[in-house]
Amino acid sequence: MAAGRRVVNREVHSSETGRFRVPSRQPEFSDSDHERRPFMTNYSAHFHLQARRGGFSEAARTDEQLSHLFERLLEAGGVLDNPTLYVVERPRFGVAGVPDHGLKFDFDVAAGVGALGYFGPDFDVPSMSLSAPPIVGAPVLYQDRHSALEFPASAAIPLPKVREAVLEFRRSGGRRPMCVAWQPADGW
Repeated sequence: MAAGRRVVNREVHSSETGRFRVPSRQPEFSDSDHERRPFMTNYSAHFHLQARRGGFSEAARTDEQLSHLFERLLEAGGVLDNPTLYVVERPRFGVAGVPDHGLKFDFDVAAGVGALGYFGPDFDVPSMSLSAPPIVGAPVLYQDRHSALEFPASAAIPLPKVREAVLEFRRSGGRRPMCVAWQPADGW
């Protein structure tokens, strides 16, 4: 954000003009290593899931709404694609309006584990969750269900940590969640 400006209740006050204005829907993000978090605090996360027993594509603006969608996901059974999540207010690119970030994952409810994949503006390469040491006996989880590309065993983390990361992803405006450890991924 430019010098001489401050955010007040989502309005920007300019000390140069003495006026308030409502910024565009696109939030302003800091590029500083010390300030990775966006200035806006209430984001809408869009969740997309395809499953044998139905699917959904919905947005959630609160932790409660997102937790409800996460529960629906766990109950869906027979997931066909990796569930994906992006923040509606973040920038998009290209004619198709592809988000500049994303969080996707796979999970096994019976085993109580999942694995995360992330890409976004803060890092040059995609990343995936890291559990060190790896969870013994974790089932195979897929980085990409269509190509049967597996997450390495070291990517499996407890399902409550997956939920925590999903909630943090929305709260942070689509930044990589800091509640889990990460390792480089070969692709998204």
